[in-house]
Amino acid sequence: PLCPSLWTSYFYLQHCRCQLALYRIHPDPSLLRMSQRALNFMLARDGMSIIGGVGQSECWTDDQDGSGNHSETCATVYQLQFLSDIFCFTGNPRCGDLMERIIYNALWAAQSPDGRLIRYYTPVEGKQSYFRFYALQCSPQS
Repeated sequence: PLCPSLWTSYFYLQHCRCQLALYRIHPDPSLLRMSQRALNFMLARDGMSIIGGVGQSECWTDDQDGSGNHSETCATVYQLQFLSDIFCFTGNPRCGDLMERIIYNALWAAQSPDGRLIRYYTPVEGKQSYFRFYALQCSPQS
């Protein structure tokens, strides 16, 4: 993994979102660095898998390993929120394309066809297991 234990992908993306919001109030170019780093990692340095998900076990990776603990659902939601912010900020339609890929292939793939169960991770290959869904929890319990 490319992140220290405190810098999970969703934690990093939330910081990016906060800095983008602050940039709208106080346009300091240094507030854009984290967001630019995240986008560059996802799009130019293999930080996003073919389905659009990021990371293993909630941490950034660039190994394109789509098995096991790939594409954690909270990170997927933060990715979507981050890309929405970037789209509103830049107007770049590529963000919409990426959001569509993530929604179809990572977010909806985390839910069972009947809508009653959810996956904590959405691996592309290997074992895929569901957990019971609890509406008030980010991480479902087994």
